[in-house]
Amino acid sequence: MDLRYLITAVILAVLIGMVLQPTRQIVSDAEVGARAVAKTACSCVFIARRSLEACRKDDPPGFDMVRAHLDREEKAVKASVFWIIRAEAVYQGATGCAMD
Repeated sequence: MDLRYLITAVILAVLIGMVLQPTRQIVSDAEVGARAVAKTACSCVFIARRSLEACRKDDPPGFDMVRAHLDREEKAVKASVFWIIRAEAVYQGATGCAMD
């Protein structure tokens, strides 16, 4: 094997690793954000009996990128980040809201 190909392969592997690690962290953060919005909005709407809009005003900075949708029939709040990362919390009566 030519040494140039080996060096190129090692450099390419390191560059791919440098790109994938931050991407994994971003996806993980987006999942946490979607789950947090779904759970807190569900509790806020179905337990505190506030509107979804009023509940979203209490979100911490950065959570505005998470979209939330209220489903009154299913008693659920569905949240997503860029329509890819999704989470859902469902109101279950006396036990409150739980992640689905």
